[in-house]
Amino acid sequence: MPRVSAEAGAVLPSEQRDKLQLRIQHAVGGFVDEPRSAVEEAASAVDALAEQIVETLGRRRGTLRASWQDASGGAATEDLRLALREYRRLAERLLSL
Repeated sequence: MPRVSAEAGAVLPSEQRDKLQLRIQHAVGGFVDEPRSAVEEAASAVDALAEQIVETLGRRRGTLRASWQDASGGAATEDLRLALREYRRLAERLLSL
């Protein structure tokens, strides 16, 4: 079974989070001089964030499914336990958003 990385608890990798946070900070900082541009930039950053979250969750779901659904149907009980634990963690993380 593929092991999940230490950063797997996060919905997005820290590099992506940092870039999007900088975009939002830039938008907020530019509001006084150009309010419309600032809001457009913030909207674009949120759109990018939503797209990245959907892509990341799709990959994570695929990895989890592959960890317990092999072609022979012979996943070990331990593999199933680990998969269930990761599904629970992912669901809890999503429910806390």
